[in-house]
Amino acid sequence: MSEPTRMHKVDALLLNESKDKVISALHKAGVTEIDFLEDEFLAKNKVTRDVPLEKVGAVAKNIIGINRVLGSLKQFDTAKGSFLEEMLCVDMVDKTDVSSKDYNEILKDSNSILSEIASDVAEIDANIEKLNSEESEIIKNIEECKTCPKDLKIEDLGCGEFLYSITGVVQSGAVSQIENELNKNFKPCFFKSADIAGETKKPDEMISNVVIAVAIEQKTALDDLLNKTGVKTLSIKGSGTINDALKKLTGRLNELKAEKVSLNERLHKIYKKYYKRILISKELLEIEKERCEAFVSGAATKKTGMIRFWVPENESKKIQDIIQKESENFCEISVKTDVKTDAPVILNNSKFVKPFEFLTRMYGLPKYGNIDPTIFVIPFIVLFIGMMVADAVTGLILVILGVYLTKKYGKYSVGVKNLMTL
Repeated sequence: MSEPTRMHKVDALLLNESKDKVISALHKAGVTEIDFLEDEFLAKNKVTRDVPLEKVGAVAKNIIGINRVLGSLKQFDTAKGSFLEEMLCVDMVDKTDVSSKDYNEILKDSNSILSEIASDVAEIDANIEKLNSEESEIIKNIEECKTCPKDLKIEDLGCGEFLYSITGVVQSGAVSQIENELNKNFKPCFFKSADIAGETKKPDEMISNVVIAVAIEQKTALDDLLNKTGVKTLSIKGSGTINDALKKLTGRLNELKAEKVSLNERLHKIYKKYYKRILISKELLEIEKERCEAFVSGAATKKTGMIRFWVPENESKKIQDIIQKESENFCEISVKTDVKTDAPVILNNSKFVKPFEFLTRMYGLPKYGNIDPTIFVIPFIVLFIGMMVADAVTGLILVILGVYLTKKYGKYSVGVKNLMTL
């Protein structure tokens, strides 16, 4: 009967000077899984929780810088997969060989990218944000101007030597009340109102523009009346008539849009030149950060660090040799071979059975030490598919489809490869 791969539990005690080289070598080997040491273990052995490697600060700083740049450039990453790619959840990403790069090269590459484009991207972002703010203000002013009489002179609004003049909008139902109050309590005064053209609304939703002028001495009284009747006073900026202001605002709005297009074109050039490099740099930095933080799962004394991990039985000797080599034999290794429970589960099947493993994973992996049910699934799934696809022509079509999808997407997705092989 097939069982999951036998695992060894390995405790490695290392000098602080060799932790970096050891964890990098283990990470590249790719066959270990770090185990987290509980606080009870630390207290019992009178040790402390270990901390990340010192270089994590530089790595984290560059990740933050890279993410800021990506936040600005990601808007141009609009490529969408085909229907099949989305249905099969396949990301068509070509691999780039970067296996030979060490920490210093990774940090140097990311520093190079940031020094070349980070300040430019930040400047462009700041300018776009400034233009967006001005654009919003102009659009607001245009909307307000559209509610006013086109021949109204902007210079006449506000406080003059003798008059206080305003223009504003109010519910149409309140216009008569405002006019009556003005005629009754304000001498002399000027009042003009007009319904604002727009979408057809219910009578109680109609909006009107009002233009009011009173003696400067009655400014406070007029402001009180406007508040009481719900008039929203408009603050129109500019000079000349409302029509002149509209032309200027519209012209400036077009200029802003052209400036934004130009800035986005600069960003797009940066995107085309650097985007792939940035993604690679980010992934390498995140891997390096993961390495730097690996020892947080372990224990520490003043001069040493201890890490516990799981490794397949057939890789155990190789991993021990790597630790001894990278630490120059200044290490203490303890291996527990008779593991009964709590170990991670790695299915161990032949090349023929492996494509069927995804069916087992769908319903949950067996506990460590128990039988792998994958071998028992095969006859039932073959029988099930045979009953569903009894026609030879349909079967041939499925075989051709499977071969096509495997060749097209197999190198991008192990899941698709296994499914099509099945």
